[in-house]
Amino acid sequence: MKKFLLVLALAFGFSWSYGQGLNITIISPGQDTTICEGDTVFLECTSAFLFNDFNNGTIGIGWSSTQANPVFTNPCGPGPVGSHLWVGTTPSNNRTLVTNTYDLTAGGACYIEFWMRYGLVPGNGPCEDPDAATEGVHLQYSTNNGLTWTDFPGPNVAPVGNLSTVPPFLTTVPGSGGYWQPFPTLAQQQQSTLYHWNLYRCPIPAAAVTNATSFRWAQLVTSSTGFDAWGIDEVLIGCAPPNLIWSTGNTTTTDTVVPSQSTTYWVQATDQNGNTVTDTVDVIVSPRPALGPDITIPCGDSTFVITIDRPIDCNSISPDGSDFRMSFPGGNPLPVVGAQGINCQNGQTQQIAITTLFPMNNNGQYVFWSKLGNDQNSLTSECGTLPEFDTVLVNIFNCYDVDIDLKNVTVVDDDHPMVEWGISTDTSWSALSGLFTEYQIYRALNPGGPYAPVGTENNFNATSWEDLTLGQADVNTNAYNYYVRIVYDGGQSRQSDSIATILLDCADNSDTLFLDLQWSDYWGWPNPEYYVQIQGSNGVWNTMDTATTTSTTIEKPYDADTYTVRIQTAEFVDTGGVYVSQSNYCEFIVYQREPRLKMPNVFTPDGNFPYYNAVTANDSTQNLVEFQGQIFNRWGNMIYEWTDWENPSSGWSGEGHPEGTYYYVVKAIGEEGEELEAQGTLMLIRND
Repeated sequence: MKKFLLVLALAFGFSWSYGQGLNITIISPGQDTTICEGDTVFLECTSAFLFNDFNNGTIGIGWSSTQANPVFTNPCGPGPVGSHLWVGTTPSNNRTLVTNTYDLTAGGACYIEFWMRYGLVPGNGPCEDPDAATEGVHLQYSTNNGLTWTDFPGPNVAPVGNLSTVPPFLTTVPGSGGYWQPFPTLAQQQQSTLYHWNLYRCPIPAAAVTNATSFRWAQLVTSSTGFDAWGIDEVLIGCAPPNLIWSTGNTTTTDTVVPSQSTTYWVQATDQNGNTVTDTVDVIVSPRPALGPDITIPCGDSTFVITIDRPIDCNSISPDGSDFRMSFPGGNPLPVVGAQGINCQNGQTQQIAITTLFPMNNNGQYVFWSKLGNDQNSLTSECGTLPEFDTVLVNIFNCYDVDIDLKNVTVVDDDHPMVEWGISTDTSWSALSGLFTEYQIYRALNPGGPYAPVGTENNFNATSWEDLTLGQADVNTNAYNYYVRIVYDGGQSRQSDSIATILLDCADNSDTLFLDLQWSDYWGWPNPEYYVQIQGSNGVWNTMDTATTTSTTIEKPYDADTYTVRIQTAEFVDTGGVYVSQSNYCEFIVYQREPRLKMPNVFTPDGNFPYYNAVTANDSTQNLVEFQGQIFNRWGNMIYEWTDWENPSSGWSGEGHPEGTYYYVVKAIGEEGEELEAQGTLMLIRND
């Protein structure tokens, strides 16, 4: 957002007790000015004794003498506005600029405001830099008709702000004081606001408020002609006028406005005798650029021209079309692949030729809107950027109403993709058959493209096509996106939405009891349900789990075997058939797992086996981490319990119990977290 300072210097008549006779003037950027929508305008009113902008190439009125022999040709580059006064280029006996004498006794708070800079080029020449401590510029006043001169009191403060050499120049805090001492080195000068155009605002001290006060800018010490140059611009000597009112209702000397439309602002000042003076300023508001109007084009075009309501910069248009987006009447994206300014004049245009990836062959309204481009710019004009999401409707007519619907994309037996589609039309089937040319199948690795043609189908009644250009290694590496286009009537075409194959991630799960599965999303129909299916060496597919998200974890089969896993969607019933999409396959191996808990069903206490205890498949319990064993008699009473499986003597000895049938219940956890359980009958037989 830009900010403008408009200063109104009011001209009062002879009824005022002090003469401040200047015409109303706007210092920046001009009296009647044009701004952009959203810009802020700072209005300031002041009554001025002297105001000079030097834009007419002379020192102007209000000065009694100048011995500085200034020039007004901007020899050291541009100043704040137009021409400025520059000292040091031509010989002069004494570098002073002296104003007329003014009566300040009836004024309010008075001040001197001006822009100033020192030269910034070491050596001889029109821009040579003041670099000695005594070669700076003094701001002084005299109350005795120039017999003696006094510096404005300090502190002498440099402005805070601009270090640029080209406008616009912005000062954050104006400089003040009466003398600004130069810096000796170029490095210091380049970082000093004294050597760049900046604003100074110096309150007139009380000692200078007399009925005959004059002011001067004076450089009292120089090295020689052609050295120690400096310049001033936009000089104003004034006082705050009393009894002000703005058209906005504000009564202070300043006002801030953000006009949304062109507006005339006025300010009125009234003196103690009731005399008034009024002045106006016109602020013309230019809106930001906008797209429009809506357009209508014939069916089948892939190029069209949009209009901007005001000139925009041709070099802000991204040739790749990324400044814009577009969608089909149904809402699906239509890529914009090119944009070119038409008849650029002075680097600007109001028309842009747009190219789309596909011809527009659907009746209805396409939506076209602006967006930040790949060059990180939006379209720009003198009044800012074209706002994002500014929209134009592109109307298409006279298209055959033919719709091609991509029904399904699937991987066939872990080998290659297959594409399935259907069509509908308001034209009779036989008539459309006579207009038919071919189906074109396009493929891409990413949903947004780029898509490339990979095959055609010339049979009008065909509803599927198998992509034999890909193989098992391909479908196990990438998900492939497809769309289908029907071409008819000598080049008219309609294209389907895109769908991608399901890619199952074949991660290494060989060392775990569980299978962690992830796969790509399938958007062939809304909210698909996924089946996780496993096939062993018997060739039978079994559904192990269902999911509505694209990841799950299942427990591997217990039996040792080489298994294959795939993802399959639940059946989707649609016009034209029942559709199922399958992923690629992933293979994993299950090895015989240990421990596998076993309990003997006969126990004969003797010297070899004095205790009844658990064993595993390899007759060892070393792979267990938890264990609980219980023995029950025939009446269901627990007669023994133990948990220390690593100590054989902790098992049941059978002591004190008769021969007969007993029951055991054992629960354990293996070292990989598997839960094991065994229960059954136990025959106790004694040899003694």
